[in-house]
Amino acid sequence: MYKKKNKKVKMFRRNHNAKIIKQKQTYSTEEICNLLKIHAQTVGTWYKSSLKRIDNKQPYLVFGQDLIDFIKVKNNKRKRKSEANEMFCFKCQKPRKSKDNIACIKIYDCKVNLIGNCEICNTKINKVISPQKIDEYKKIFRIQVIHDKNLLECGNTCTNTNTTTNPN
Repeated sequence: MYKKKNKKVKMFRRNHNAKIIKQKQTYSTEEICNLLKIHAQTVGTWYKSSLKRIDNKQPYLVFGQDLIDFIKVKNNKRKRKSEANEMFCFKCQKPRKSKDNIACIKIYDCKVNLIGNCEICNTKINKVISPQKIDEYKKIFRIQVIHDKNLLECGNTCTNTNTTTNPN
């Protein structure tokens, strides 16, 4: 019989968490790899691009603060600012306007997602906003549906409060 092998697929991570790095500690290439769960060749590429080493002697050592600064700059390069009437398109990888200026709102505990369709490729576009800005975005977009995580009341419910079996 044919058995499927369990393969662990490593997810390609573009943003790295700089908060787990200690400022006043030095890190070797191997320690950086273990801490950020990346390959040694990735760290080598970072050295070639602009990650500062203490000196050119092996093993290469990096100050924690230099590593934090490098990762923050690297993460911020990928961010793209969008206008108030734009949301981020996952396919185009750019801020785009919503098709027919239509959006849906999903409300969570401390954030709100605006969801629509890209006017160019017609795929899902998204924008995360704070709950205080809902009224501002209702003026910009034509809101079709509001999805709330915790529905408090619903007009279509039917409850039967008669618990007795004998009507007499």
